[in-house]
Amino acid sequence: MDAIHLYASDNGDGLPAPNWDNGGFDGNGTVAGWLYKPVPSLSVTNRYNLAGGLLWPVLQTPKVYVCPNDNLQMWHWSNHDNATEQRKQQLSSYAMNGAVVGFLRGHLSGRETGADAAR
Repeated sequence: MDAIHLYASDNGDGLPAPNWDNGGFDGNGTVAGWLYKPVPSLSVTNRYNLAGGLLWPVLQTPKVYVCPNDNLQMWHWSNHDNATEQRKQQLSSYAMNGAVVGFLRGHLSGRETGADAAR
């Protein structure tokens, strides 16, 4: 929670974006969220860049993203794909609900869209 408070205090009291839709808010799957910044050109299990996540500058320790009782490489049944498959995102045991940021309502800060880099 401290990392989220620090992020918000540095970003106009805004919360970091959740990582949903594989970073697809911008239409091309490259928007950074609290956990990772997707790199669509990489393989499925490597496309999630933890160091690009919005909370990484504060946390900088991969271990804090994982529950000690979780096995990130477990296989599970997917009703969507109708197959047994390995977890695609193997960085964290945790998730962020999009409701906490109002499902973004079409608004992203400059940091999440990369607009700051263009200035």
